[in-house]
Amino acid sequence: KDAAEFLAMNPHGRVPLIDDNGTIVWESHAILRYLAARHGRADFWSEDPGRQSLADRWMDWSQTSLQPAFLTGVFWGFYRTPPEQRNGAAIDKSLALCTQYFRLLDQVLSNQPFLAGDSLTLADIPAGTTLYRYFELE
Repeated sequence: KDAAEFLAMNPHGRVPLIDDNGTIVWESHAILRYLAARHGRADFWSEDPGRQSLADRWMDWSQTSLQPAFLTGVFWGFYRTPPEQRNGAAIDKSLALCTQYFRLLDQVLSNQPFLAGDSLTLADIPAGTTLYRYFELE
């Protein structure tokens, strides 16, 4: 697709973006929520706002805390930045935050199999993608 056509669907011009039979959705977590609401089972997308908020809290925490510390601070700051351009103090600060956040996840998951309780929900996807990337690094 050309840039104009893509920009007509997403004014930010960035991926991800899905077109589900004419319903255009962009931004990772918006896509997850849309797909879960449209195609998910009750455990994955709850019509009970209180129950759904258990997953939403973890999704938002992942987006505002875990992912910036790891992706921006460590992954991009270290692995995607040439050595001579790295900010060691900022990377160390991000690593300390990642340690704190990974310990929190470990604590929660030591008491239940998934972040929002006994079954897989949207809560687990953003945190899981960050953990996957972390464990796949050399």
